[in-house]
Amino acid sequence: MTAAPEPGFSLPGEIPLAEASLEPENTVQDQGSLLRMAVFVEGGMGLLAIALGYFTGYNPLAEVRVDSLGWLDGAGLLAVLPMFLLFLGLTSLRFPSLELIRAKMDQVILPLFKGLYLSDVFWLSILAGVGEELLFRGFFHLWMEDWFGMPVAVALTAILFGLVHWITPMYALLAGLMGALLSATMLLTDNLLVAILVHGLYDFVALSYYLRVVHKAGPNSESP
Repeated sequence: MTAAPEPGFSLPGEIPLAEASLEPENTVQDQGSLLRMAVFVEGGMGLLAIALGYFTGYNPLAEVRVDSLGWLDGAGLLAVLPMFLLFLGLTSLRFPSLELIRAKMDQVILPLFKGLYLSDVFWLSILAGVGEELLFRGFFHLWMEDWFGMPVAVALTAILFGLVHWITPMYALLAGLMGALLSATMLLTDNLLVAILVHGLYDFVALSYYLRVVHKAGPNSESP
């Protein structure tokens, strides 16, 4: 049985987060499909947001401010803490609705992510943060805020965010709460960049924790 080649984003000599649980040939094929799909979907969200902004006048890139960063932007990054606490509860508390989420994650996410490298997870997380935040907070939130006001925009964007992340009803609810927190982060800092960074950092920390801690898989889960 031949060894699986390294996923596309890995660094030379990097060791996988955990051994893949599928047959190597299937793992390579499935993970290659995952990377291509992630780039297409997450990158496509960002491009869609920019295109919608161009035709409607709600340009999400105008909300990304890199020339006026201050202490408030740094403090805004702390929003990742309650998001990760929610994820810790999701992966540890013994409630039927949460156990169903864990079972779904183990069935769908684990076989695809388990053989990836830390650098793969990092770049996928950054891509998700950029693409999703440009679309949901950078376009949908600002567009709906002009039409319905800020509270309704936060609620509607959170609902839409939860529906897009639907795995189970409870998971959609938790994702919606995180979406509302990301909207609040953007509003309080007046900077979409902070929401992008919080989203990407959360995805990276949560996925790394899920693979390294929740699902230990022997020596290959250790750092080099």
